[in-house]
Amino acid sequence: FASEPFIRLNDAGDGRHAMVTTSQGFQLLDVQEPALTDLVVPAAAAGHVVSHAGKTVLYDDATSDTTIFDSAALAEAEGALPEAEVIPGVTAHHGVSVELEDGSLLTTVGDEAGRSGIRILDADRQEIASNDDCPGVHGEGTAKDETVIFGCENGALLVKDGEITKLDAPDEYGRI
Repeated sequence: FASEPFIRLNDAGDGRHAMVTTSQGFQLLDVQEPALTDLVVPAAAAGHVVSHAGKTVLYDDATSDTTIFDSAALAEAEGALPEAEVIPGVTAHHGVSVELEDGSLLTTVGDEAGRSGIRILDADRQEIASNDDCPGVHGEGTAKDETVIFGCENGALLVKDGEITKLDAPDEYGRI
């Protein structure tokens, strides 16, 4: 398919689509019946895509807004995007969000000068925990029992059962 010079492909989490990050936003690529669809979730700076617990989560680096779709509904997208929840961001930065099975949202914190940590929002989108001891926070990984880890330049932040634990790197620069 014709494309812009720089794009990224991300698993959309529905078994049928990939998200193509373009200058217009997140564009759906149907991989079952190969076609670059006209369906685009607008984003000024399309960033990370995370699929977890039946949800597909998109992060806009230009606004720090998070858009959440039910992954199964995305699989059935026929000419229109499914209904989505948009959680407004606080300050624009290159970040990432992940929604857990209980509906809580983990999202990075930062600004144009840099990224510093994460915060946890409950299912009602109220902040219940935060940690700003994660310089350069980038990326996330989920593991068994809803354990999530975020990489820092000096270690990592581990989230388990709504609590954030800082794991310090054994040396001065332990970027993960």
